Amino acid sequence: YQIVVNVRETGICRLFVAGKEVYESGSGVYATERKVHKFSLPQKLLDDAGEYTLSYRRVEQRKAYGTVPGEEERATYLFYPLKKEENIRGVYLADVHGNYNPSNYAQAERAAAAFGAADFYIVNGDIGEIETNEMLVEINAFIGRISGGVRPVVVGRGNHDTRGRLAERMPDHLATDGEKTYFSFTLGPISGVVVDCG
Repeated sequence: YQIVVNVRETGICRLFVAGKEVYESGSGVYATERKVHKFSLPQKLLDDAGEYTLSYRRVEQRKAYGTVPGEEERATYLFYPLKKEENIRGVYLADVHGNYNPSNYAQAERAAAAFGAADFYIVNGDIGEIETNEMLVEINAFIGRISGGVRPVVVGRGNHDTRGRLAERMPDHLATDGEKTYFSFTLGPISGVVVDCG
């Protein structure tokens, strides 16, 4: 799994699962200069724990040999892995094109909600051309709104997602297999392949 977190201002974001800290990949120090944090963790760890905790601290002051962090804020989220063997409910959304027309996100959210509670979601590409950082943030916000951050989501990239001034940054904002935007996945009894249609 990957948990992708957008923050409003740069700071230290940390993830804890089953009492263990899950670290972001990077240079060996906590990232303090980014507004998107991406944590990779073993699927079994989160499936077994059934919850995760995010910690955030804004940076009050930067010094040559470290930072002075502000007060810690924490939030714990339940997580519902796909453990059923039958009567599985999945919602598949494609061609949202929300970056063309932001009301498309709301329409896709209503469509997903019309099916009731889902066990997992697939967002299959053509979310839209990426021209600004705000568009990248909105993609994650959209995914968070449909899943509540508590259900698995598989995201694929379409041809429109490879266009636009900041398209090269999209993989930094989505769950991927390392840097690859094509990968296989397994959720409970369901397995599949995400093909990068870009």
